[in-house]
Amino acid sequence: MNMRSLAVIALLALACSFASAQTFGFASATGYLYCNYEQLASSGGFILGTDNLSLCGFANNAEIIGGTGKVPLLGQQYSVTVDAILADNILDVEAGTVTYMQACWFQALKCSKPDKNGKYHGKYGWITFAIYDGYIFGDNYGYLSCTIPEKGDDDALMRGTTAGKLLEKLRK
Repeated sequence: MNMRSLAVIALLALACSFASAQTFGFASATGYLYCNYEQLASSGGFILGTDNLSLCGFANNAEIIGGTGKVPLLGQQYSVTVDAILADNILDVEAGTVTYMQACWFQALKCSKPDKNGKYHGKYGWITFAIYDGYIFGDNYGYLSCTIPEKGDDDALMRGTTAGKLLEKLRK
């Protein structure tokens, strides 16, 4: 058996080991969906996936990597349930170039449930920060939704991605 065959077998074994797959939408603190959503696979505390930007009008998606973990102080300070710590290259994808900025977010791994009027209550499901040149700037937070944006949802498109506010603040 050659090295290429061994590499393919190893990759297939790794891919098959990710038994848990989840898709989440990002709802703002006021309950409106952003145009991006995440598709995660996890196993043994390790998480990887895609920050799907296709409905936002980008040709590429961002790649997610992270793991499960608890950050009790952060969760209490921001009223966020923290089950995972994740990062991706969404800022590079939005800018269309290497920005040397990194997005990192802390989130729950289960959806917030809206009431019969579609309003979310309780702890937020995610908070995002960005870092550039040793400085943390911007934040955005909201509820983790079991609903993802749909093609033709112009309102979600106008709100942009969960990181859009960060780039907007940086440009000014």
